[in-house]
Amino acid sequence: MAVAGLVCGIVGIFLLNIILGPLALIFGGVGLRNAKRAGPGRTGMATAASTGTSAADLAPVESEVSRRAGRATAPHGYQREHRQ
Repeated sequence: MAVAGLVCGIVGIFLLNIILGPLALIFGGVGLRNAKRAGPGRTGMATAASTGTSAADLAPVESEVSRRAGRATAPHGYQREHRQ
């Protein structure tokens, strides 16, 4: 499961991040649980799948949602006023 999560995460960086990002997180979590049952020192790939690659996949989604919600990327107070 950890390998599936890592592959989904890496491919999701380039293609279909809205689908593969959450799948990487789910597969990585299941792989992490299974790796902890198997013994210590077996959690590296599952951790990479559940944290790093899924975060990289979901970051563009979060910025797009923020943009569509009307939140500015500039600090507060630097927004242009619309005068007519």
